[in-house]
Amino acid sequence: MRLSRAGAEVRHLEISLKGRPGNLLVFLGDEDEGNPGLESVEGTVFVDADGEDEAIRAAWEEAVRRSPVAQTLLRGVPLRVELKRT
Repeated sequence: MRLSRAGAEVRHLEISLKGRPGNLLVFLGDEDEGNPGLESVEGTVFVDADGEDEAIRAAWEEAVRRSPVAQTLLRGVPLRVELKRT
């Protein structure tokens, strides 16, 4: 959307993400020590679009800056999840 707003035609956009888990054995119930959460998330964005590299990079940086998911992962937030039986 940011590239389109900047007047660039986007022909293809793909995001590839990978996460490095902590201790999955905690999640599986085989161990009690450690953190089952992700230690890191890395990714690559592949884009085929018209426009100058600088404009494409600026649009990408703005997208990350305004992304609810990216900002949640970057700063961490309290988590409250409730179980309701139906």
